[in-house]
Amino acid sequence: MSKHLMLCSAVALAAVSLPRPAFADTKADCAKAYEASQEQRSGGKLRAARESLVTCSQTACPAFIKKDCAKWLSEVEGAIPTVVFSAKAGSEDLSDVKVSLGDQTLAESLDGKAIPMDPGTHTFVFDSAKHGSKELKFVVKEGKKAQNIEIVFEVGKAAGGDGAGDEPGGDSGAAKITTEDVKGSKTLAYVLMGVGVVGIGGFAYFGSSGKSDENALACAEFKTCTDDDLDPIKKKYLYADISLGVGLVALGVGTYLMLAPSGKSEAPAAGRSKRFRVDVAPQPGGGYASVSGLF
Repeated sequence: MSKHLMLCSAVALAAVSLPRPAFADTKADCAKAYEASQEQRSGGKLRAARESLVTCSQTACPAFIKKDCAKWLSEVEGAIPTVVFSAKAGSEDLSDVKVSLGDQTLAESLDGKAIPMDPGTHTFVFDSAKHGSKELKFVVKEGKKAQNIEIVFEVGKAAGGDGAGDEPGGDSGAAKITTEDVKGSKTLAYVLMGVGVVGIGGFAYFGSSGKSDENALACAEFKTCTDDDLDPIKKKYLYADISLGVGLVALGVGTYLMLAPSGKSEAPAAGRSKRFRVDVAPQPGGGYASVSGLF
């Protein structure tokens, strides 16, 4: 009898000491998640809102909370956008690329699967062991699924580049000033100086010829010359002015190229044209001449 009594007492004591379901704590968690979900949703943090709504829509939560959270959960899941990352190098699709957002890794490699994201503007970092690192800013649209975010790496880019501007540790892809460029500049200098000499000679010829014709006009003494009389002379003076302009510009540029140090600089020369252009145009009372190009 005493043994049975002791056993019953032990069982009763054990039952009393067993932890009861923390219903009060569960209700508090539900209420907390309920409130947090609304703040997160209005702030555009849809992924965090979804986690809170999953918590407050559980069976243990009060009925009105569970009902609201279940409804909102369905709406939030429809609003959460998803993105699909892809990468290329030339025409080659890449898969061995890591994608991160801030200190969060979104994908260790690219497998074509959609990833949930919060809406808004994000700057994603794509890291490739072969092609380096590159950033891409993208606006993720709310409610839109499988938005494609593609990065294109430059073919042959060495790892360690920052993807913006020049490429440290690798060829920048821009042309370099080489020995051939220097030789070409010297050749051009001789050509321009020759053009300059011809221009000065043309100035002397047309100027003296025009002056001679002007002095030979009988009407000049009495100032009775017509336009027909003066036009040939004006044209010669115009040609003289143009020749002088071309000659001076050509000599100036040619002298500069001749005296400029050849150097061994390898400064980028992307888009450099090896040709100079001479522009000549008549203008009222004279002419216009220019030599344009890159120095």
